[in-house]
Amino acid sequence: MTGLSAQDFFSDELQGRVYSKDGDVAATHVLNTTTKKATITNIDGFFTIVAKLNDTLVFSAVQYKRKEIVITPSLLESKLLMIPLEESLTELDEVVVMPYSLSGNIASDLKTLKTEPVITASTMGLPNAYVVPMTKAEREFKAATANPYMSFDPLINMITGRKKNA
Repeated sequence: MTGLSAQDFFSDELQGRVYSKDGDVAATHVLNTTTKKATITNIDGFFTIVAKLNDTLVFSAVQYKRKEIVITPSLLESKLLMIPLEESLTELDEVVVMPYSLSGNIASDLKTLKTEPVITASTMGLPNAYVVPMTKAEREFKAATANPYMSFDPLINMITGRKKNA
């Protein structure tokens, strides 16, 4: 005779945390393959997902080996699942970056890479190319000493006392 429990019919919201030696567990994918529901961990590795007895949870991230766990009664009763992740290092012999067909070897890439000339005021020979912008203090002084017939700044400065006559 087999017994049935409430866990067989109802889903529980499981809370857990993934962790590793290096500690970078943010955005680890947590997938319930039985229900096809998923979530991702927060910056500290915490997650919440709906699961029931015998569901399979899969934990995956680029830098970790894929890990699967089957939900047991003891996991359902636990307050917080602690899931250790094992690092996975993938080394590649060569990587080609498209659309430039870069190999990663700077010496050979510089020979084949065609670039457009940099366009600036100085490369175009514009007359203002080498003009140094005025500082804030220089701009304020220029405004304070401007022609009184063409600007209200000298009049305002005289009334407020911002510029004293020497």
